[in-house]
Amino acid sequence: MKQRALLSAVIGAAAVLLASCDGTTTTSPTSTAGSGQETFVGQFAVGGSASRTILASGAGEIALTLSAAGPPSDIALWLGIGIPAANNVGCHQTRTVLVSAAATPHLVATVDAGTYCVRVADAGTMTGTVAFTVLISHP
Repeated sequence: MKQRALLSAVIGAAAVLLASCDGTTTTSPTSTAGSGQETFVGQFAVGGSASRTILASGAGEIALTLSAAGPPSDIALWLGIGIPAANNVGCHQTRTVLVSAAATPHLVATVDAGTYCVRVADAGTMTGTVAFTVLISHP
């Protein structure tokens, strides 16, 4: 019985390590309760991406703004919205745009109530780790 528990723990740890080696980073959001405004802050390495889920409490529009990214500050990144993967690791994007940081929304999608995901990814131009901030507005 102890061997089975130990084996399960080892397999679980290996799965976590392998999942973290694919260049994908998932970060925790900050949010204002009930406001429908969130800030997604993170970083990822060359060839990588970062994603997180958001909950739309009703029908409406989700607006995504890459408000900061770099270095360099003018780097172009992929910004997308979609449906979370079945295992909640990753994002099956339904819309993507190639953007640089700006003050106005880059992507606006009409949605029903439900769970969606946001993904920021290397567009093939990164030479080192890039930090980013995405402003998210949702119903």
